[in-house]
Amino acid sequence: MIRKNKIIDSEVRLIFPSARNLYYDLKKEPEVKKIYEHKKIKTSLRQANIKNLLKIKKQFKLDKIFISGLAWKKNDNLKKSNEYLINCTSNYPNLVMAFLNVDINGKNYDYSLKLIREQKSKFIKGYEIHNSSFVNLNERNKKKISSLLHLIKKKGKFIRLIGRHPHQTNINLSKIYINLVKDNNDKKFIITAMGGGLTNYMSLKLFKKIFKKTLFTTSVSATSEFIENIDDYLKDKVIFGSDYPFNHFKNYNQFLKLIEKLDITKEKKNMIMYSNAKKNL
Repeated sequence: MIRKNKIIDSEVRLIFPSARNLYYDLKKEPEVKKIYEHKKIKTSLRQANIKNLLKIKKQFKLDKIFISGLAWKKNDNLKKSNEYLINCTSNYPNLVMAFLNVDINGKNYDYSLKLIREQKSKFIKGYEIHNSSFVNLNERNKKKISSLLHLIKKKGKFIRLIGRHPHQTNINLSKIYINLVKDNNDKKFIITAMGGGLTNYMSLKLFKKIFKKTLFTTSVSATSEFIENIDDYLKDKVIFGSDYPFNHFKNYNQFLKLIEKLDITKEKKNMIMYSNAKKNL
C-alpha cells in the first residue's frame, strides 16, 4: 500500500520469544495476565516480534518505530523483555528505537536503577513506568519513583507513563499524574492513551501550565473521539502511537484507516502522525 504522508509510530509492543505462547507461566504477572486473557491474544502473540514489525514498517512505509514491552513484574521476565528490546535496537539501528520498562517492586527497583545508569545507547529514547507502580504509593515508593525520575532526567531520556481512564483503575491515577508532572516540571514526560482523560480534572489554563512539556500518544480505543476534539494548543503535543498489537485491532492497516478517516485538517494529521514525533523524539 502506497502512502503519501510519513508516519512515525511511537508506541509498539513486543514480547520476548519464550513468552509468546498461551501456556507461559503468568502466576506472578497480574498485568500481563489480563492481556493474555483477551480473546484475540493468539493473533497478538504471533505479531509481537521484531520480524513481523519490520514487515509492517516496509509495507506501510513507516519512517520510525518505537518499541517497548509489557508490564512484567517478575524480575527474570522484566530482564528478558528489556534484553530483547535492546537486542532489537542493536540489530536494526535507525529502524527501531526503544522505551525500556522499569519498575519499583522488589528486585526490579535495583535492577531498574542499574539499567538506567549503564544504558548508553542513543537508540534507547526513554523508560516506561506502568500505572501499577502507583497503586501502593507510600512514602517509600514515592522515594523510589523520585529516584527513577531523577536518574532518567540525568540521562536526558523521556519518562513514559501509562494513561488510564477512571473506569480502568481503582486509584485516582489522573490526580497522581497531575501532581507528579507538576512537581517534576524539569523532566520530559510522555503519557499514553491521550493522557487518560486528564483534561477532565482541571481548566484548560491550568492544563497548559502543568503539561506544557508533556507529549501524549494516541493509543486509545476511542482514538477518533479524542483526536478530533483536540484544540490548537494540543495539536503539537499529540504523537501517533498504535499500541500494536494489543489495541484490540486485527491488523495494523485497520488502525491506519481509522486515523485517515478523522475529521481533522491535513496539517493536524501530519503533525500527529509524523512531525511532532520527528521534532521531539
